[in-house]
Amino acid sequence: MRSVLKIMWANIRHKKGAFKGVIALMAVMVMSFAITISNTDNNKRAIKDALKRADAEGIFISINSDQMTDEISDSFDKNNDVASWRTEKRMMTQQTKEINGKSKDVPDILAKNNGNYRFFDDNDNIRPDSVTIGKGEIYLSYKMKKDKDISIGSDIKFTVENGGSETFTVKGFYEDPLFGEIMWGINNALISDEDFDRIYAENADISTDSAIVSIRSLDYCYLRLRDGADSKDVIKALDEECGLKDASNFIYEASTFELYNSLIVDTGTKVITLFTALLLLIVLITINDNIASSVEMDYSTLGILKANGFTIWQIRMIFICQYVLALVIGSVIGIILTIPLTGLLGGQFMKITALFTENRISLGKSALVSLVIMLICVFFISLSTRRVGKISPVRAISGGKDEVYFDSRLNVRIRKKPLGFFVALRQITSRITGYVGSTAIVSLLVFFMICVMALTDGLDAKTIFSTVENDIVAVIDSDFELSDMAALRNFIEEQDKNGKVSFMDAINGDIDDEQYIIRVHDGEDALFPPLDGRPPEYDNEIYITELLADEMDKKIGDSITVRNNGKEADFIITGFFQTVYDAGRELQITVDGAVKLGHDTPYQAYITLSDKSRCEAVKDAINDEFKGIYQASLSEPDSSIENMIDTVDTLLVSISSAIYAVCIIFAAIAVHLVCAKTFQRERHDIGIYKSQGFTSKDLRIQFALRFAVISLIGSVIGSVSAFFLTRPLLSALMRIIGLSNFLPDFGPLMFLLPAAAMTASFFVFAYAASSSINNVEIRELITE
Repeated sequence: MRSVLKIMWANIRHKKGAFKGVIALMAVMVMSFAITISNTDNNKRAIKDALKRADAEGIFISINSDQMTDEISDSFDKNNDVASWRTEKRMMTQQTKEINGKSKDVPDILAKNNGNYRFFDDNDNIRPDSVTIGKGEIYLSYKMKKDKDISIGSDIKFTVENGGSETFTVKGFYEDPLFGEIMWGINNALISDEDFDRIYAENADISTDSAIVSIRSLDYCYLRLRDGADSKDVIKALDEECGLKDASNFIYEASTFELYNSLIVDTGTKVITLFTALLLLIVLITINDNIASSVEMDYSTLGILKANGFTIWQIRMIFICQYVLALVIGSVIGIILTIPLTGLLGGQFMKITALFTENRISLGKSALVSLVIMLICVFFISLSTRRVGKISPVRAISGGKDEVYFDSRLNVRIRKKPLGFFVALRQITSRITGYVGSTAIVSLLVFFMICVMALTDGLDAKTIFSTVENDIVAVIDSDFELSDMAALRNFIEEQDKNGKVSFMDAINGDIDDEQYIIRVHDGEDALFPPLDGRPPEYDNEIYITELLADEMDKKIGDSITVRNNGKEADFIITGFFQTVYDAGRELQITVDGAVKLGHDTPYQAYITLSDKSRCEAVKDAINDEFKGIYQASLSEPDSSIENMIDTVDTLLVSISSAIYAVCIIFAAIAVHLVCAKTFQRERHDIGIYKSQGFTSKDLRIQFALRFAVISLIGSVIGSVSAFFLTRPLLSALMRIIGLSNFLPDFGPLMFLLPAAAMTASFFVFAYAASSSINNVEIRELITE
């Protein structure tokens, strides 16, 4: 073994390039997955800690205060699986607010500081001191910090039920442990106990009869369960006892919060995991090429070792030990680089979860994955070094060239113009197998770059956050009747022939003892474009996400039974759609379908005009014509959706930029390794070219052109593969957030940009790596 190690060290000293290259490849790969593993663990830890602080590790219930009856309280007390429970009073403000005098949608639920919340400082760290909220002050959820119109010192004004108004000054941002994640449409804000009690007392006659009340009283109920209790069974038992589902706005288990708060993080983790697998494949290809080149160029040396008594396994161990050492050093460097970079990625994901995430490195898991990767590499290296067994000491006298040097009979005619290009092409075709690895590397990198571009381009606002474009919002008032829907449509048609009206709402529906959000929609344009079938048109039809249909084992034409408000109705599935809301588990019915479930009043109407200059006039006309039926106002941007879009876009750009950078780095390292071996192999040929009048610059350009052609061929293969495989791959990847059928919009640039970037990179890196050509002298031919 000492002789093996001695030769290995000598080999490393004289061939540092390959050794350093493998170290660099391993370091980048380990850094990629170690950052991802650490960030995922940090996120899961933050979610669990937040649920523990909020005392929401069991069941969480939101219920209107006037629905929180003694019967429900008694059922909580009587249930043996409920260890304890408590309630918190909340107030929901339901109208558009004013931010520094500008109308805008902002947090709608007010609460007291119960002492379980944590507050952020100016550097997005958790403040160590306790916070006392003063009169007239308000703290917003951390996710609202992304809103460009809101900052510390901003004024928020809203009206209350008694006709007055309240104004609060933004004092800072806090960590909302339950609904802070940007995918939640629920927004909570903290005010002082004094302000809360005063507003609550002044609006004691809060009613839920009208949809346009300014203040609505809520009870947040937290149920702590006994050890071993199943939350689904507890919810079912409580519902049978007191009709809890119909009385509640929504009921969530702790697992639901964990799911929602980790959706985007887990999606990012899957993308990076796939990318790491790609990098591993590239590392294996690179190592295989290096071993093949080393055996070819060191044929005589290896033959001499064999003639001097070295066994095949001892020679193979030289390679194995050398690469294992490089992999170990690369792993250590990669984990060290993970320490500062984990905080950068965690900071990006913290903007999505709105939960403070510690910058901790999952050292054990990272080391374990590194070990698994090294074992895979060792197995692969063992296979690659089998060619050592074919070395013959006798044939080694001639360097073995007769057997291994040429691998192709395909010759391309060399033309005078452009001479460099055709010489480069001839060099490729005369030794095709020598460039298979480089072509495969380019194909993989281009394939993944196209996938990332398709992912980034496909996750636009309309794909992720389906919204109804509108100019006027008309909230339903207490005198509304269903016939007033047609009356409003006729009125808008009179005002604007091309105007459109959509009625919208959302209710809870119980299907097979599971609660789901059911969208209520009545309009010309589909709220969610169909993947198959069509949206519902009649009162017995329902529209369902493809993801939910798969879970329920349902297809178009099947029926499902929905329960709401103590009523049940059967609906026929007319089509499938997809959405990221509620993790892709939603349904949609018509207003008439909602009436069958006891919901006889939609929440609001969205009105879109073709003539935008008449919005103000039409709004006033609606209020005059339909007083007591509709209360119209001009549409304002939804801050929560704006924040979601902005945050997700920023995250996608960050991840895609990082992936592109890693792809370029891998390309640079791979080109350097291949070029170094190629240069050593062709040093004699380069001397011949120089003797024929080729300058160093000509040869370097020719050398770089060869790898540019290889890159171009690999880019074509990668592009064709991406065209056929991107959709199924991303569809499988995006199912976690609800997109069961990802539809990439392939355009020319999506293929041209990665191909151009990779080809240009290969040309530049190959040209840079060929600088050693300058050192080749014609007199070297004399020693041959």
